[in-house]
Amino acid sequence: MTKLRLTLIIAIVLIVVVAVGFRLTQPEPERAAAAPSHIVAAPAKTESITEQRIAVEPAARRPVMPLARYQAPEAEYHLNYPADWSYLILSSAATLFQSPAGDTQVLVELAGPLPADGLAPFVSRSLSPDQHVYSHQLLTVHGVPAERVVTFTKNTGRQQTTFFINLDDTVVVITGHGQQQAIEMIARSFNAPQLVALK
Repeated sequence: MTKLRLTLIIAIVLIVVVAVGFRLTQPEPERAAAAPSHIVAAPAKTESITEQRIAVEPAARRPVMPLARYQAPEAEYHLNYPADWSYLILSSAATLFQSPAGDTQVLVELAGPLPADGLAPFVSRSLSPDQHVYSHQLLTVHGVPAERVVTFTKNTGRQQTTFFINLDDTVVVITGHGQQQAIEMIARSFNAPQLVALK
């Protein structure tokens, strides 16, 4: 009886050793297939459509954009814009730039003297209640204090990027919608010392 038990124990141990050895020698795909099915992979992180639209393409994939220079006829500023765009002088204080397809527009306007309480309160008062602010950034544009605000207006379903620039105590507002790269280039070229091709 003892001999039978001993034989049975040895047989069980051998079966376990062979089974474990076989499992360890399986190729990786088969081992993955043999894994319990109740394990769920962590969900991938996704970005919102707006975040994807705001993202700027890597420089290696951007085509060279030929530029032209615009000098405001009655104001002390100049800026660059894509050479194939058109512009319309709306008044002595406002100029509209537009892409050939009309899908991107940038309005540059002198909004008046800087209020006594400064640029930040002016920016806050300029935003309407139906505008959702995605980002708000303090910066300088060629040494001039500025603020950049990206908003989404639910009523129009449109994203808008606005630069508020303090030019010698005059507020210049640059507002654009459409191709983000072009809007950024125009606004950031405000009073640039020279025309520089943007890739």
